Amino acid sequence: MSLPPPKHTIGVVAKSAAAFSAFRGSRARPALFIAGSLGAMMIAIATVALLFANIRDSDQITIEQKIVRSANKDALAKLGDALRNNTFWDTAYDQITATLSAEWAEQNLGPYANATTGVSALFVFGDKDNVIYRYVEPGQKIEAAAYEHDPALITLVNDARAGHGAPPITATGFVSVGGKVYLGAASLIVPNDDRANGTLERHNVEIYLTEFDSSKISKVQTDFLLSGVSLVRQLPQKRLAQIPLEDAAGTTVAYLKWIPATPGKDLIYAVAPYMAVLIAAIGLFQLIGLTNWNSTVRELNDTAAEAGRLREENWSKTMFLANMSHELRTPLNAVISFSEIMSMQGTQTIPDPWHSYAGDICASGKHLLQIVNDVLELTKLQNSETGLDLSALNVAEALEPAKTKLQAFARERSIALDFQISPAGLLIKSNTKALRQIVLNLGNNAIKYSKPEGQVRIAAVYDFASQRIEISVTDQGCGIPEEKLPFLGRPFYQADSAYARNQGTGLGLAMVRTMTDRLGGEFVIESQPDVGTSVRVGFPAAHISGSLAEARQFTQAA
Repeated sequence: MSLPPPKHTIGVVAKSAAAFSAFRGSRARPALFIAGSLGAMMIAIATVALLFANIRDSDQITIEQKIVRSANKDALAKLGDALRNNTFWDTAYDQITATLSAEWAEQNLGPYANATTGVSALFVFGDKDNVIYRYVEPGQKIEAAAYEHDPALITLVNDARAGHGAPPITATGFVSVGGKVYLGAASLIVPNDDRANGTLERHNVEIYLTEFDSSKISKVQTDFLLSGVSLVRQLPQKRLAQIPLEDAAGTTVAYLKWIPATPGKDLIYAVAPYMAVLIAAIGLFQLIGLTNWNSTVRELNDTAAEAGRLREENWSKTMFLANMSHELRTPLNAVISFSEIMSMQGTQTIPDPWHSYAGDICASGKHLLQIVNDVLELTKLQNSETGLDLSALNVAEALEPAKTKLQAFARERSIALDFQISPAGLLIKSNTKALRQIVLNLGNNAIKYSKPEGQVRIAAVYDFASQRIEISVTDQGCGIPEEKLPFLGRPFYQADSAYARNQGTGLGLAMVRTMTDRLGGEFVIESQPDVGTSVRVGFPAAHISGSLAEARQFTQAA
């Protein structure tokens, strides 16, 4: 059984914790703080260790009790089996029950049983509980009458008669006679021929008694690695492991006690020196740490202040870009509108060179407005705390406007554009505007950075391996050096390549990456100089309709 912790343990732990907090909050000397913290730690560790040791030792006692009970039960069962071999026998029934043959009994019961199974006493009870045959080992020095009239033996006889049948059921239990404890077994004498199936005329009972002596106790101690096993009449001390020995009537006749193993306490004794060294080391580290406590706190405060300042600067920069974008869009729209009006006027009203200048102003204004819009959109995406509105949409229908714009742009640049969606009924849970913007930005980059007469391939297919919808954009352009790839997607970053230089602001991939993250997708870019670039964006598939075989065939072909 586990012992409860001392009643004052919780109070001591609470007081120690309070002292620890007081030391920590005050400006006490490091030595006092270390002493308080180590004291609280030692009390907590000791309390937990004692609780663990008590629980472990209690479990060990329970295990040992189960083992000893099982051993006693096995010893009784073996005695019963040996008895059954002598009672389930037609010859025994004929020689003892029908007519008692004293000569046969002496040859096959008493001395024979003593020599073969070590029985200390053997009795045969008749129908009226009279003893018709007895054998008591001379060394027992107990009168036979003491055995014959013992209530525990009578109980065994009645239990054996109650379980009549073939083969007979053996009743077993401990028996105490003359200050000694015996293993007892009783069984009906039943023939093993056909007579056992009918009604028998007589029901004699044979009893085996084997003294539970020091040799058997020593065997229990040796077999199960127990210490100090002994037989006592009185209930032993609670600190000792014990089990009661009960007779057939359920009365305790003696106790078997032993000194239990204590693996929990043994572990504490083994670990205690190492724990002491560990606690001393912790104290040393605390002392080293507390000597620099004030400087560390100041450094942390300075770091927190610097982080706050950087966040404030970043927010100010973001708000500046957003405000500037708004302030620039209004005049840019006016410049574009007026330049478009001037471009539409005939050469009779506006001289030809000025007509061309108006077209250049309009084109430049639109390009600048696109940059401003990109900056504003990226700022909104990076600073928005809410996700994009998602809904189930058809990929082909959502990307049709983007496909039209990209085809027109590719024709202007003399680029062959291959745009494929498979299967046609592919559905995805996404945001229409964001998905379309991702394809437009990736497609524009691929076309813009491709060599003349090159080819760009855009595909949206279902990936059976990952069960995701993957949008890929592949070109045969100049490619990007490997060391530049980790930086792509940062705002305003441009890879320094022959075809990419000065052709954009570096916001396209930044917007793609930001929108992909907000949609819960995955962004992957691969590129080789002078070979081309491939960008893949994968999203979880909401549903697939149409021909899956078509999608699989398209994926394999790709």
